[in-house]
Amino acid sequence: MEAVGVVTAVGPGLTGRQVGDVVGYGGNPMGSYTEEQILPAEKVVPVPSSIEPIVAASVLLKGMTAQFLVCRCFKVEPGHTVLVHAAAGGVGSLLCQWANALGATVIGTVSIQEKAAQAKEDGCHHVIIYKEEDFVTRANEITSCKGVEVVYDSVGKDPFQVMFILS
Repeated sequence: MEAVGVVTAVGPGLTGRQVGDVVGYGGNPMGSYTEEQILPAEKVVPVPSSIEPIVAASVLLKGMTAQFLVCRCFKVEPGHTVLVHAAAGGVGSLLCQWANALGATVIGTVSIQEKAAQAKEDGCHHVIIYKEEDFVTRANEITSCKGVEVVYDSVGKDPFQVMFILS
């Protein structure tokens, strides 16, 4: 759970933050339900005025999820090939960008052509429209049947009858 709020006080000697700043915080989930909270300055991020607070809060959650997946659940490294289901979604989009930036080859699945364009823009090297072609067959073609190092699925439901395990 993320929170975005306005700084109401700053501790002594602290620089870089001031009363009135809008900041986001992705730490203690219960803190998001409080009216006021004391936070360590290094745990908050500034929110630009061009970003609505509700958008900033949701991006924090998606960003933390993507970071956890590519850096902790499975450490994506240069040369890896990753498959991202729902590549044009919130988490999927960030996963594609992050994995690409880490030097991985990114294969993304999407449902329609418009989302394919978005996935490409977000760093997918290969995009599979799963309603038009079998993603397992296509992923095997892309990887010359070597498979991928990791599959990320942020769909949240069961759109595929068959999942595959690649080593």
